[in-house]
Order: sequence, then structure tokens, then C-alpha cells
Amino acid sequence: MSDLLDEAYCDALEALAEGEILTAKQILKTMASQAPRDARTLEIQGDCAQADGDREAAIANYTKLCDPMHSAFFQGRGHLSLSYLHSGEEAIEIAITHLQKAIELFDEAEAESDHIIALCHLGDLFFSHSRFHDSSQVYEVVINRYGNAELDEEDLSCVIDAGRQLGDCYRLMGRIDEAEVHYQTVIQIGIESELPNQVASALDGMGVLQQMQGYYDEAREYHLQALEINTTLDDSDGISVNLGNLARLSVHLEKWDEAEDYAKRTLGIAQTEECLKSIRFAKLLLAEIELGRGNYDVAEKQFLQLEKLINRSGEEDDYLCIRSQLAFLYRLQKRYPEAERLQHEVLALAERMQHADGIAASLDELAYLHFNQGNLLEAKRYWERALEQYRSINSTKLVAQVENQLRKLNSPS
Repeated sequence: MSDLLDEAYCDALEALAEGEILTAKQILKTMASQAPRDARTLEIQGDCAQADGDREAAIANYTKLCDPMHSAFFQGRGHLSLSYLHSGEEAIEIAITHLQKAIELFDEAEAESDHIIALCHLGDLFFSHSRFHDSSQVYEVVINRYGNAELDEEDLSCVIDAGRQLGDCYRLMGRIDEAEVHYQTVIQIGIESELPNQVASALDGMGVLQQMQGYYDEAREYHLQALEINTTLDDSDGISVNLGNLARLSVHLEKWDEAEDYAKRTLGIAQTEECLKSIRFAKLLLAEIELGRGNYDVAEKQFLQLEKLINRSGEEDDYLCIRSQLAFLYRLQKRYPEAERLQHEVLALAERMQHADGIAASLDELAYLHFNQGNLLEAKRYWERALEQYRSINSTKLVAQVENQLRKLNSPS
């Protein structure tokens, strides 16, 4: 019977993966009649309940699956499934606890594929909540454990993506050289393994890295290469990301019409795909464009609308960007007390996130705030801190700008 149950279990998993819920339920009836307490039956019962939106029944079945009477592998499957349920409702600490237990159990069971999936999910969860250091530590485990292992295509793709995500973590933490190494490694392995989607993601990451450092021509080339690959793959999510980063590049260059075109194309794709994060990013870009054009009232209204949206459902990095732009807007409007209060909030959040670029930009803005109000000693203090931070992330253009400001401060009147 075990062989028949195994076959039914695999068939049910395949049906669920294909979205054929009724087929999975029919298979489940047979499994439940033959072995109602078997781990395989409990897992499929939980999956079918989840597909029906019956969260309580799903949790009940997955919790039974975590009982030590079952093998380490199926206990791990139970904890992994519970982590998905809890991470979906933003109960991150509960999700993390289940994932850590799943990782331990899959390791014990020598279940390589599931171990990789659980590790990558934990890294993704940390990253999505702007816990970049924690995320990087998980991805490092993936790379160190499986970077040189013989893997099938699906597992290899997960490990390569972990390398790209590790590059993102290092970039955000200001570890620029290490980020570039991981992006370039992913590009090389992705080409060799014929995984163009991973190549495109790493190329786009390299483009963002070049933007941070002020190498805008190089950044454009990387983003366009990624866009070409994703267009060939007809990957709408990838295209949306590439266009969004090209819009960000155009904002840096103050090419407002070009930036608006890219941002609107990003927004159109994001709305079609119903991708909330990309919608927020595109709307943030459009608000920044209005700010750049000097339409301050329009920009403020858009920023405040985005802030409300992010307070309901956003992530910390989105919130950081919105608050930073609002503080910048208030400085331009000479609303200095509001600007300074917001900018200190931004700095504290960036420091907690270990967001190197955000820390540097916030210190730079605080320097301008004090300079505009005639507090030259405070301006100098913040610019010196900003200069150190920009140097740590190799931001050549911004290093030169801050050095120029300090020279002006230090020169005789």
C-alpha cells in the first residue's frame, strides 16, 4: 500500500501545482480512506484546505504533520507549510521559527531540495522585511553548502538566485566589491547553465550598483542588456523592474520626460500583473519626477498618498524612500523643522536596516538642512560623516560633490 500511497501523494502534489484542485481532492479521498493518519495524507489535506481558503483546517493538518511520530522529512514539510501561511499574513517571527525548524529537519533527513527551498525562503523573508544582514547570513549558508554541489536545474536555479540575492544584500549594506563579485558570478554561471532569467537579474543588479557609484553610462548598458533578455523571454515582471531602474537612472540625470515614459510603462505592466510592490515603486518615481519639475504641491500629495498605502501594506525600504523624499521636498520649500524631524527618522531607520546608501543620503541631506539655515559647523559635521559613508560604497560622483561642499565651507569668505 505504501507504494500506491506514494504514487497518489505525488499525483496530488502535481495536481495542486497545476491548479487542478478538484483532481487533488479526488486523489485525497482515496488516500484518506486508505491511510487517514499517514503524513502524506495530512500534507495533502492541509494543501487542499489552504487552496479552499480554509486556513484553520490547513493549520490543523500541518500541525499534526509536525508531530515527532512522523519522519524528519514530513515534520519539515509541516513546518515549511506553516511558515508560508504565517509569512503571508506578516506574522514574520512565527514564520521564521517554523522555517528554522524546517531547515534543521530537512538537514537531518538529508532532503537536499527541500533544505535549499527552506533556506531560500528564510533569506527572502528576511530581505522582504529589510533585515539585510540576517538575509545575507542565510544566503551565505546556501552558497557555502551548495555552491559547488551537483544539482538538478530547479535546485541550481534556486542556488544561483541566492547568489544574486546575496549580491543585493551586500549592495544595500554598502559591501560594494563583494556585491559585484556575486553579480558577476551569477552572470557567468547563468550563461554557462543556460538560465537567462538569472543572467538578466544579475545584470540589472550590476546596473543599480553602477548607479550608486555614479557610473551612469555603465548603468544604462547593464539595464538595457537585462531588458533585452527579459523582452526575449517575455518576462513581464523582469521587464517592469528593468524599466523602473531605467526610470530611476533618468531621475538621477534629471531627464524628466524620459523618466516619466519609463515610469509609466513600469506602472502599466505592474497594474496588469497586479504587483503591488512594483506599482508603489512606479508611483514613487512619478512623484519624484513631479518634485524634480518643481511641482511641489502635486509631489507632496502623491508622496503622502504613497505613505498611507505603505503604512497599510508596504515594506521598510519603501517607507524609507518615501520619508526621505518628503524630507527633501520640505527642505526645498524651506519647511526646515518638518524636514529635519523627518530626516532624523530616516537616518535612524536606515541605520537600523544597515542601509548604507540610505545612511549616506540622509547624512548629506541633514548637512544641506543645516547649511541652508546658517549652521555651518553642524553642516560640516554631517558632510564629513556623509563623505566617509559615500567613500565606503565607492560612490565617486557623490564623494566629489561632498568634497566640493566641504572645500567651500573651509575656504575663506
